[in-house]
Amino acid sequence: MIGDVLLAFPVAAALSAAAVQGVDPRIRRTAQTLGAGPWRTAWTVAREARFALAAVLTAAFGQTVAEVGAAMMVGGNIRGSTRTLTTAVALYTSQGEFGLALALGIILIVLALVVNVGLQLLQGRGGGHA
Repeated sequence: MIGDVLLAFPVAAALSAAAVQGVDPRIRRTAQTLGAGPWRTAWTVAREARFALAAVLTAAFGQTVAEVGAAMMVGGNIRGSTRTLTTAVALYTSQGEFGLALALGIILIVLALVVNVGLQLLQGRGGGHA
């Protein structure tokens, strides 16, 4: 998990910075003028960039879910301890257990689909509020 986080963090940080910088600067100034402190101002800017930040979360999640190399290098593939879905799929494929590997792959795809649909629903739900 640590390896995946270290792998996804630079990409997520860069995309998040770009999302926040894309927010109209008047929003930050208006929040500060109305007496918002640093945390409230940051929350206001993040709320304005929520759709781009949701896309960042989706990209970071997709990158970590699909990563096999970092998980194997950092954590290995120890059953019950460091094995992830992606490393299990790789292991069972290399052992010729294609049915089990395919079943785990389907679980991984369903999990990714559920997370993406959930983020899309959250985006749609927040779209009507100003």
